[in-house]
Amino acid sequence: MQRFRETFQTTRNGTVVLFPLPTITVKLAGTDTLATIYSDNGVTTKSNPFTGSVTGEATFYAADGRYDVTASKAGFPDSALPDYLLDDSAARFSATDGASRIGFIGASPGAVATTLQARGRKIVHRSDYGTTGQCRVARGETGLFIDEVRGKLFGGNWSGLNYEDATEATMVWQTLQTADKGSNTLTPGVQFDFRMTGNGSVGESPPGNWVSTTIWTGFNVNTYKSGDGSGHAFTASGELGAVGPTGYNEWGGFQVLGTNTGSTNGNISCFEGVAADGGNPTKMLSVIARVNKAHAGTKLTGGFFYSSEGPQNPDFILGVNPGFGGSKVGLDLRNAVPDTGYIMAVPNATAIGAKNAAGTLKAILRTDSSNRVILSTMAPGAGTSIEVRDQDGSVNARFGTVAGAACWPALVGTTGNTVVLAAESNGADASLVAVPKGGGAFGWNVAAGYIVNSVTAASHMLTVLVGGQFYQLHAYKP
Repeated sequence: MQRFRETFQTTRNGTVVLFPLPTITVKLAGTDTLATIYSDNGVTTKSNPFTGSVTGEATFYAADGRYDVTASKAGFPDSALPDYLLDDSAARFSATDGASRIGFIGASPGAVATTLQARGRKIVHRSDYGTTGQCRVARGETGLFIDEVRGKLFGGNWSGLNYEDATEATMVWQTLQTADKGSNTLTPGVQFDFRMTGNGSVGESPPGNWVSTTIWTGFNVNTYKSGDGSGHAFTASGELGAVGPTGYNEWGGFQVLGTNTGSTNGNISCFEGVAADGGNPTKMLSVIARVNKAHAGTKLTGGFFYSSEGPQNPDFILGVNPGFGGSKVGLDLRNAVPDTGYIMAVPNATAIGAKNAAGTLKAILRTDSSNRVILSTMAPGAGTSIEVRDQDGSVNARFGTVAGAACWPALVGTTGNTVVLAAESNGADASLVAVPKGGGAFGWNVAAGYIVNSVTAASHMLTVLVGGQFYQLHAYKP
């Protein structure tokens, strides 16, 4: 409804004058149909035609639209306002359906035209529905709808925003999926897509160690915590319910899939975290894994699990990059209390390796398929050894090596009271030689009453090297 108020003029004896007491006729534009007009804002109808004032002023109210308004009087030329627009935009747009009169279309190709009212109703606040508690908005199979009943779940598949005062949550997104799904199907509760195609700043420090100083983030959370208590930037809570017909189900707190689809020098890390103390005394643990096992069954339980799932083997399972410094302890298991007694378990026919002086990885402790435990030096040939030292670094025993050795000593225990020091070789015969150092002596300390067992050969010979001279002790069988 809009008010019409105009002053009409006419001519008299060639002079423009105000139109005195004209007859005002209001018709729908382009027709001979008299319009419905009012003397106020749409309540009291007014006669049509009606008489204007002595100064030619005409006033009435009519619905928004276009009208032909004419002032006439005998002896005067008519004065007309054709196709006159009455438009009360402020009133119409401030009405409850005002936004339905404004069009809206998104900027993306293929966007569907709609109205501002329809688009605005996709953004909902609980005050729109007169509730001070919970307001759950969902988009179901029948469209957008609202449910204000606290704790009620929707039938079918739904997702929505939940503003919950009681939990102090600014926004809670709730999703219910009840339909069965097929093989290799990903069903997200919330989908977020972000494509990053620009170039950033990348350098090498040192050469071969690539560093990116430009970072795009698909999901970024900035938090600040002061005062007592704990603050978390990301928290996941889940429940694993009853299994289905296959007898197996699974819940994962954080799942990542990163795939290189075209880079020739790419780097993918599924989890990366930096703990920084900012110069303040801080206990820092970049990764913490806690397992609460209450069931006494035999299901596999662990703090860290790794599996190789590609056609090529990775370089390592757990690697360390020292960065700008090393660490005080490489692997600290001081607080581990294994109930089986095994602090570490390795498969058969594998080795523990170390990097030698030349920077080459060499096996120092390994097992083989014959159930032997083998200690190896860091390099082949003479001059390398395996030593036993005390905590002060003093050598207590040393086992030297010779390149291409064909024989070696063996110290073997027995079920009786005798320990056997024997010579072994790749061939048929091997001698056992004891070599003192400098003026040192060599001797046998045999307890009194020791009786030598009977022998099978006619004679036996023991050769002793003393001061560079060989002495032979012969024993004959009676």
